[in-house]
Amino acid sequence: MSAPPPFSRAFHRSKRPFTRTDLLVILIVVLVSAGLSVYFWLPGAKGGEVVVYVENRPRYRFPLTEEGDFVLRGRLGKLVLRLKGGEARIVASSCPLKICIKMGAISRPGQSLVCLPNRVVVTIKGTSLQKEIDLITQ
Repeated sequence: MSAPPPFSRAFHRSKRPFTRTDLLVILIVVLVSAGLSVYFWLPGAKGGEVVVYVENRPRYRFPLTEEGDFVLRGRLGKLVLRLKGGEARIVASSCPLKICIKMGAISRPGQSLVCLPNRVVVTIKGTSLQKEIDLITQ
C-alpha cells in the first residue's frame, strides 16, 4: 500500500494569495487608518487664551498670541511659563521631579500642562475644530 501524498487537495492553496473578502477587509482597514490619521494630524483651531489655574482657581490669563516668559507662583514656589510661536510650555519649576517641564508644549484648545506639587494647571481655552466632549463623557 502506498502512502498518501504529503499535501492532499484539501490543503492545496489557490494561485491567488488573497480572496475578494481579504482584499475588501484590507481596503477598509487602510481607508479607516488614513481617515483617522488625517483627523488627528490636521491642525486644530489656533488662537484662544492660556488660562493658569492655581489651587483650582483661575489666576492668570494670557492671549496665546502673546510671547514672553511669565513667572507664576505655585504652592511650592515659582514656575516659568513660556509663550512663543502660539505654543505654551513650562520651562522652569520648583517641583522636585520636573515632570511638568518634560510634558512639552501645548498649542490646541483643550490641551493642558499640569504641575501637581505646585497645584498649577495651564490650559488653552478657545474654539476647537474637534468636538469638546469625548466618548467617555457623553
